[in-house]
Amino acid sequence: MEEILSKVASLASDQLNFEELGDAIYSLDFVDVDYEAYLDPNRSENDYCRKVLHEGPLECVLLFWPPGTESAIHYHRGFWGYVAVLEGIAENVEYVQRGETLEEGMTVRVLSGGIIREPDDIIHKIQNGSNINNLVTLHFYYPPINTFKGMKIYELETGREGTLGEKAKSASWKQAEECFEEIQENAFEFMPFDKAKNFPSHKIFPIIPKPDCDQISSMLAGYYNEQAEQYDNFDTQHKSRQRYTNRINELIASDIHDKHQGIKSKLAIACGTGRREMNIKEIISGDYEVMGIDISADMCQIAEERGIETIHGDWLNTEIPQDKQFEVITFLYAFGHITTHEKRRKVLEKVFNHLEPGGSFYVDVFNLYDKSEWGPKALDVYNRLQLYRSDYEEGDVFYKKLEGDEIAYLHYFREEEITNLLIEAGFSEIDVTHVGYVQRSGEIQQEKDLGALFVKARKARNE
Repeated sequence: MEEILSKVASLASDQLNFEELGDAIYSLDFVDVDYEAYLDPNRSENDYCRKVLHEGPLECVLLFWPPGTESAIHYHRGFWGYVAVLEGIAENVEYVQRGETLEEGMTVRVLSGGIIREPDDIIHKIQNGSNINNLVTLHFYYPPINTFKGMKIYELETGREGTLGEKAKSASWKQAEECFEEIQENAFEFMPFDKAKNFPSHKIFPIIPKPDCDQISSMLAGYYNEQAEQYDNFDTQHKSRQRYTNRINELIASDIHDKHQGIKSKLAIACGTGRREMNIKEIISGDYEVMGIDISADMCQIAEERGIETIHGDWLNTEIPQDKQFEVITFLYAFGHITTHEKRRKVLEKVFNHLEPGGSFYVDVFNLYDKSEWGPKALDVYNRLQLYRSDYEEGDVFYKKLEGDEIAYLHYFREEEITNLLIEAGFSEIDVTHVGYVQRSGEIQQEKDLGALFVKARKARNE
């Protein structure tokens, strides 16, 4: 902590700007900070507690959050800063005020060592993301918050808007009435995320810093186990998703029929419940063996019930005899779950090694530039939150179903990114087709900023 406070003192300049302060804060290491001696011994167990560690042009404040506590939703006006998480899980929830409506925006989950950006002129709250463990955060503000007088706070349940007064000690409703200059009843209508965003099924849910590969694999397994029983229904009940998956299945079946008459073996990486594999097989009236691999044990079980031999595990870590090869390999919908560029390259090299000479590989990925999907939004979030400082690659996004608990990860691709990876892995005859996903779902698209990317790649016969 002494090193951090020394850095704060050296930044005591009235010429600081937001980005310069960010450069300084991101250069510090907030993992394993010894903060215990700086906590307020009289802190509450029912509300968060603030302790100012440094006053001056740049303020440094240590906050302790008991399980389940949160700040009020408050409006930053005339000050800005950064928040470092020293222990626990913080969630930063953003809001947008439009007239008399307060809309819920994006939630960002920040883990130990991660940093929350708090620019001027935002409405947000910070909450302890755990109902069991404490949260400890270190805040850097410029100019210092010498008083909460004039700060606006909001209460979703009642629609109240409060303006804090001189006696206010924090951005909280858990204060006496004398701490407020004014309280307006029914000042706004709250619009939760689903209504504000026209009832989506999923939401972007960034995690800072980006979890490591093993953590993400575990998250994905949990996400798909949670979805296993309803996954097929989701595919078939959402017409755009149904049209898209049906078209991909048809394109694969047509290509197999044309190029692999008498096919004997097929490998389905990320086979899921096996429904799509059986659909492809049915379209071409094929009589071939299908081996499936999936990280979800629950989905493997459903695929087994459909007659597919499955292996529960991650493709890179799955042991398959070195000389075992397949005429066709598919990796549908899930190649974007692979966590880094380097791992994607290794995955494709392993696919290439287990493909027969002359064999075909089929993969579909989400298009970073698809204006009807999350790609452009993922780019915007990447730049706005400066996620490159947190081990993200352009196109990385974490998300969750609105009614679910588990979080998943996906990478959106540039067309040249996926084709270059395939070339590096040894593939030839690479063909990319844009297939509508949300807009014009299932239709072949000519525009580069519409549709997902369906890729066919061959292994040369002389390999």
